Amino acid sequence: AEGGSATAEKATYYQDEEKIVLTGNPVVKQGDDFVEGSTITLFLNEDRSVVEGSKGKRARAVLSPGSAKR
Repeated sequence: AEGGSATAEKATYYQDEEKIVLTGNPVVKQGDDFVEGSTITLFLNEDRSVVEGSKGKRARAVLSPGSAKR
């Protein structure tokens, strides 16, 4: 995967599960693409993420055309 950046008020790393849970206005950016929600979980060894919303804040993703390379 190409490099990106993540910002949040709190990041918790779970070594056994190789995951990072971002809370507190988390935003993950990669190029022109970004996702935001109330909680974002990054699974490091699976190269995937799960974005969750809440009652007060919906999950949102902005993906630029051609960004989904398979």
